Amino acid sequence: MIRSARFLLACSFATATAAPGFAQFLIGVQQNGQAVGVANGGTIAMNAPAVGQAASATVTMTNLGTDTVSFAAAPQILGSGNFTSDAAPATVTSLASTTFHIVFNPKSSAQDVSQFTWTFTQAAATGSTATLGVVNFTLVGTAPNLIVNTVQTGGNSIPVPNGGTVQFPNTAVNSTSSMTLAISNTGSGSSTINSITPSGSAFALQGVPLLPVTLNAGSQLQFAAQFSPTSVGTQTGSLQISLGTGPYTASLAGTGTGGIFAYQITQDGKASPLSASQTITMDSTNVGSTSSAVIQFQNVGSTAITLNTIGTSGTAFSVSDGPFLPITLQPQQVNTITLKFAPTAPGPTTGRLLIGTDAFPLAGTGLGPLLQYSYQASGGTSVPVTAGNLISFSPIPVGQTESLTFTIMNAGTTDTAIQSVGVADTTGVFKIPNAALPVDLAAGASTTFTLSFTPITPGLATSTLVVNNQTFALGGFANAPPALPAYHFTGASGTQQPFSQPSIGLSLNTPYAIGLTGTLSISASVALDPAVQFSTGGTKVTFTIPADSLEAVFPGGGTTIQLQTGTVAGALVIQPDFTLAGGFDVTPVNPATLQFTVPTQAPTVLTATIGTSSNTGFSVVISGFTTTRYLDHVNFQFTAASGFKLSSTSASVDLSGASRLWFLGTTSQAGGGQFQVEIPFTLAGGSTGANLLKSISAISVVVANDIGNSAAVVVNP
Repeated sequence: MIRSARFLLACSFATATAAPGFAQFLIGVQQNGQAVGVANGGTIAMNAPAVGQAASATVTMTNLGTDTVSFAAAPQILGSGNFTSDAAPATVTSLASTTFHIVFNPKSSAQDVSQFTWTFTQAAATGSTATLGVVNFTLVGTAPNLIVNTVQTGGNSIPVPNGGTVQFPNTAVNSTSSMTLAISNTGSGSSTINSITPSGSAFALQGVPLLPVTLNAGSQLQFAAQFSPTSVGTQTGSLQISLGTGPYTASLAGTGTGGIFAYQITQDGKASPLSASQTITMDSTNVGSTSSAVIQFQNVGSTAITLNTIGTSGTAFSVSDGPFLPITLQPQQVNTITLKFAPTAPGPTTGRLLIGTDAFPLAGTGLGPLLQYSYQASGGTSVPVTAGNLISFSPIPVGQTESLTFTIMNAGTTDTAIQSVGVADTTGVFKIPNAALPVDLAAGASTTFTLSFTPITPGLATSTLVVNNQTFALGGFANAPPALPAYHFTGASGTQQPFSQPSIGLSLNTPYAIGLTGTLSISASVALDPAVQFSTGGTKVTFTIPADSLEAVFPGGGTTIQLQTGTVAGALVIQPDFTLAGGFDVTPVNPATLQFTVPTQAPTVLTATIGTSSNTGFSVVISGFTTTRYLDHVNFQFTAASGFKLSSTSASVDLSGASRLWFLGTTSQAGGGQFQVEIPFTLAGGSTGANLLKSISAISVVVANDIGNSAAVVVNP
């Protein structure tokens, strides 16, 4: 029997188990031993080890709703066909999960973007219509492509295929020649370099970082390979690289040469080997200026050598800081000379350096450029301009963009370089969107780049254009932007049920000529339930409206966005703001808003379960939500098990006082109208030591507030 004299009440409240921030499903994605959460409509990124090698992700979706969800058909994957999935039709009950795999098998190293769409039917309550929904992801696949190159003078790269040969120049015995090698990732995904190992006594590597390292897409790792022969003749070795995309092997080859002297040249602070008869190219030098290089020569023979001749031919070349001749160099002894280049006229010139019997061709270029500048508006005539002059843009409204083509022509007789082009403007009003630098201009050649003017406030804007060390004034006038056209919300509106996820959109009534960015913000007539938020998380979501279009585009590319209504009665107000490029606010003074009303209603019981139990007692744990943030009482109806008789078959527990204390406390604010209450019962009667809970076959639970009673939920002990 139930002894009312020992009936005890203990109430505790906690948030519901549904995690804020997810609309219909809790979605987890696991790949490469790591798990992340993904929102419905979010992105799953997959990086394959290499082209032709697959990457796999395991997706687990947990139904956070109370209704059963059915996926009647397999999902669709729209795109390249490089993504596949083993997801099969499934029925997922409340708080249950379904798991499937997505496999990405790239056929190229380019980035692959596809769309995963899986339509479901959500079971409806009696008398209601089943709802359709969709789970969708943007699938982004990447794959690395690692290439080994030799980097030539001037920055050009020559690929060395797997199994190929890195050929060093002929190198004097006991000297060293170097070659720069680069591992480049030309693919769209990252990969690893695990080890780099040379073989062959004449070969070594310099500048190899601590491995392993990750090589991101578009990046490069450079290191030096050195050939140091100790004997005359061909010498070989190998280079083995362990890459994340697979093993790589190349042969190393070089020839050691004999001779009287071994040479080294130092230019611009960089030393490199020099062979007899190799052309020495001096730095291009302005007419009237001088450049120089230091030539070092060493007796690599086993006997002393007497040097009688050091000289140059060609009027632009000379030798200084050399030894007095004749000079005798003992074995391994070193001496140096300074080679100078002083052009007297623009253009290429040649000569010759003679050291003993070794001759070196000499080459150099005298520089004499003449740069001329002009600009041209779209469809306009070319306007010459000199340093210090004004470059003027046509007046345009705020938010629009006016572009000019700026031309630099080399009217001189020699090459020159445009090293830097920039705008002294941190606001982004004036920009150079397409200047690829540095640019080498041959005589008579020209280069162009675009100057843009995108005003962010009405009135005059000024700045400065800098080309190398030349400056030009920039100026443009901005008119006020056109007024924003009327707009309206699409999708759900009016009264919305608590604990639901309606979808809304935003659309201009007529197209606007300027691209817009903006934010939707949620506010409430009462304290905002933390569960009230957009499907992207938080009470704010950004959007864009491209120029000359109507619909707002939300993160993920969709034209609608879901929000959660929470569990507290009241009005939810969604208000937009609109800005132009640069942040100019074009929001109307009294912006139109969208209002949802979450009605007051009887409590909703989500779950009722047996909590603790013993031979003489048990507790019932009830969770749910009440939009009024108030509970009045809970009624229990007990059904006796077969063969048992209960002296009392019902009980009512007053929750009003405990409810008020809970919902007025700060702890409850994080849960909105959600609650969890535990009611303990003490049982008496029956045999000593018997579990009296077995005398009850069912317990019906009904929770009431000031509006009415919840639907009954039955607990089977």
